[in-house]
Amino acid sequence: MEKFHECCDTHSACGLPTSSPVLYPTRLIDVGKTDDEHIRLYDTHDFVYHGPYFCLSHCWGETQPYILTKETAAALRSGLHTNELPRTFQDAIHVTRKFQVRYLWIDSLCIFQDNIEDWSTEARNMQKVYSGAICTIAATAATNHGEGLFFARKPEFIRPRWINTTWSPKAISKDGNHDSKLRYPPAGMYLFENTDLWVEGVEETPLNMRAWVAQERHLSTRIMHFGAFQLFWECRKIKACESYPKILPSWLSPHWSHVGDAGNDAATSLKQWPWGHLDRLYWSWMTFRIHYSMGAMTKESDKLVALMGVAEEVGQVLGDELVAGLWRKRFLVELCWSVFRNTYEPIFEPVPLKPTKWRAPTWSWVSTNNQDWLDISS
Repeated sequence: MEKFHECCDTHSACGLPTSSPVLYPTRLIDVGKTDDEHIRLYDTHDFVYHGPYFCLSHCWGETQPYILTKETAAALRSGLHTNELPRTFQDAIHVTRKFQVRYLWIDSLCIFQDNIEDWSTEARNMQKVYSGAICTIAATAATNHGEGLFFARKPEFIRPRWINTTWSPKAISKDGNHDSKLRYPPAGMYLFENTDLWVEGVEETPLNMRAWVAQERHLSTRIMHFGAFQLFWECRKIKACESYPKILPSWLSPHWSHVGDAGNDAATSLKQWPWGHLDRLYWSWMTFRIHYSMGAMTKESDKLVALMGVAEEVGQVLGDELVAGLWRKRFLVELCWSVFRNTYEPIFEPVPLKPTKWRAPTWSWVSTNNQDWLDISS
């Protein structure tokens, strides 16, 4: 909670929040007050109370959660008891109330799942949904909507571990000619740390291995990651966690950034260098696309749809548009992609996986299910 307020109050790079966002999603869940047992779905054009909102990023899993349909809409609008919702939704409502935020956006409850037209419209609006939220709650460690946000804590994974060494050099024979001494690090106190703390706790988790979530992370301003053993914080300025509550050390932090990277980087760069550096902006997009293509996707048809929120944000800044996943103004360069090849694998690799139904021309990276890579050197 401290990191959230610090970011909102002092991180100008993250955008200091106003009392209400400029644009609201089409629908939001009113979580009410702490002691309320019901939540309600509101169409935002009927809003009486205005204020900030949170988003939930989560894995659906193999079973379907409670969803918004023509049949369930009336119950959601009149008031649904929280006990009818899966554990992850209940926990997200609890967290939202703790931060004294009134509204929460959850995809399955705010988009009609039985209306293709509504789903398509809202999918194109992901840019304003996640970028407009004051914070995103990420069920990072949960594999499905029933596991919730909170897991059994293990203090040994949170507290820094210090080791006091008391060894001393020992005489040994070297080449049988003379004695020398083994070289040990100086005796003293050493910090024993998992150098993959962030990678294992955030990057390589059930949630962040999903393609849809790559877009959600890039569009979000702030994210609270509810991990398996501790809470992680991610915003445009810093990363932090319970082990390192002020800031994550550079040696534990990945070199790339996710939150607000593509759109924010583009907007910031154009303000600073309005007469150039467009290549840097396109490269920011390419970095996102590579990470995106590594993610799993349940529906093959979502390959292009699931990144249109980021594409729209970047395209507005660049004055460009996508053509089957390739930027029109750099079309020839964008054609120089190939399926990512692991250098440790045999030269003769299997034919790249194709979707069961036609999705895009073969000259587009959207046409393959494999991870792709841009290689302009060839």
